[in-house]
Amino acid sequence: MQLIAALTGLTVLASTSVMAQPLISHRAAHASNPPLQIHNLTIVDDETANTTFTFSAYNPDPLANVTADCIGTWEHGSSDFPDGDSALLCDNSTFAWHFEYALTDVKNFTIDLQHGFIDPAVGDPPYDHVTVFARGDFNESIIKFQTLRGNLVGTQPPNAPVLLPIYATTA
Repeated sequence: MQLIAALTGLTVLASTSVMAQPLISHRAAHASNPPLQIHNLTIVDDETANTTFTFSAYNPDPLANVTADCIGTWEHGSSDFPDGDSALLCDNSTFAWHFEYALTDVKNFTIDLQHGFIDPAVGDPPYDHVTVFARGDFNESIIKFQTLRGNLVGTQPPNAPVLLPIYATTA
């Protein structure tokens, strides 16, 4: 008897259609996110010491409109670079970044960048926090490399932001 009731309940549940509706539907319909941007990327790869990446991250979304300075340094040739399990926070702590894949070549890599900010369209506090996730590929067509004092140095051209399309959003 209990088995029949349980099966009937599962059948009703399986046939029920559920759709989530935003609490504030008139604002949620206007939500959109432009790509995150990376500016002033500089790579210094010293084979006798460390590899260092520095850049500015920018979210042009009108609700965020913020820039943060990001840096990562690890021993040259080591696997201590930031990966998916060890993202690095940028200076304002609302941005974090890591490499999408193992960093085997400073001339060819993918950066994942995430940014958290407040968006009243997704709900009332404390449910108004949004995190966007973006990803971009970098190579020698974007970064210009030269050898300076024995170090490989790569720089992103000025006034040429790299756009990282947003691939996921959580709220």
